[in-house]
Amino acid sequence: MAFTDHILEYLPQGFKHVFLIRDPTQVYKSFRKGACKFLHEDDVDIIQFNPAEIRPLAWYEQQHRLWKYVQQNLDPHPIIIDATDLATNPREILKGFCDAVGFPYSDSLLQWSPSHEFPNNFVTAGENLSKTMAVFYSSALSSTHFNAPTVQGSLPRDQLTDDIIKCVDYSMPFYREMYGERMQVS
Repeated sequence: MAFTDHILEYLPQGFKHVFLIRDPTQVYKSFRKGACKFLHEDDVDIIQFNPAEIRPLAWYEQQHRLWKYVQQNLDPHPIIIDATDLATNPREILKGFCDAVGFPYSDSLLQWSPSHEFPNNFVTAGENLSKTMAVFYSSALSSTHFNAPTVQGSLPRDQLTDDIIKCVDYSMPFYREMYGERMQVS
């Protein structure tokens, strides 16, 4: 049974559901870099590195399965936002998102203060878990605005390790289908 099977019954009805996607080469390379920092290792196989049974190989399959469930049972047109589109064109993507969900748009959404109090103010199930995992979120927590990625699209395979390639090859069909349905603005 997949992770998503356990949560389907708890998904609320009457809401606009939103999915954030990102190119798998970018996700898995970033995750691998964070895993190496987390373990203080130079080389970590992300398929074998599996704290709390997170199963990185299945991430996109699970997200795709959840998206299909939402489409068929809760919201025939959930919103899909690609992270690169958002970071590259935040004003237009956020305006489109706000319009789609009925929120007012403001340019104040394009900037924010860094989250220096995190992880101290974050409640987790495990002692010091948020501090331990902060290595994965340090850039986001210190950010103040959207930054367009320096590399857009998939990374070349020669820049990926075998574990990343295995995850990407398995994940790409799920990502591509969702990417084809993503929010686009003109």
